[in-house]
Amino acid sequence: PRSPATRSFMKASDATRKFLRYGARDMGELTRVAFLLPLRLFCGWTLLNTGLKKLSDGWLVRPELANTINGWLRDGRPYGFYAPFLRDVVLPHAHVFSMLVSFGELLVGAALLAGLFSRLAAAAGVLLTLNFMLGRGDGIGANNTAPWVVMMLTLMLTSPGRALGLDAALRGKVPRWLS
Repeated sequence: PRSPATRSFMKASDATRKFLRYGARDMGELTRVAFLLPLRLFCGWTLLNTGLKKLSDGWLVRPELANTINGWLRDGRPYGFYAPFLRDVVLPHAHVFSMLVSFGELLVGAALLAGLFSRLAAAAGVLLTLNFMLGRGDGIGANNTAPWVVMMLTLMLTSPGRALGLDAALRGKVPRWLS
């Protein structure tokens, strides 16, 4: 017979195995979604704080985005195909795009933290980070933006909100692609 300590340890390890298999076994997922929990929380927290910082730095009342984009264009940083979009669409409507960026980062961050509609939130995160990557002229090599695109793609292609997130509660109630 096993000692009480051994039985207790085995129960704990069974619970851990069930938690780690949550996405793999219960929902036919290939990715063990519990392993993505730290990534989802990190991305959500960072984006939420970045959005809050933009709001506190006056992105909604001062032309911060326009100044940044003008600097990129002056330095010739954006990709050639992307520069006309920045010059002809974003700059004339810089205030609208400032709101979209600020509130987009807030909403994506909050949704990822809560694990609510996490695939959709990550897709919006891909859009946000990819636009910054193209505007800054960052390539695939070592830079600050490429890892964010990869992290958002990873979250978008998996179901990260199903591990300790609201997406788990919505399973079967909303389309699978949404959560």
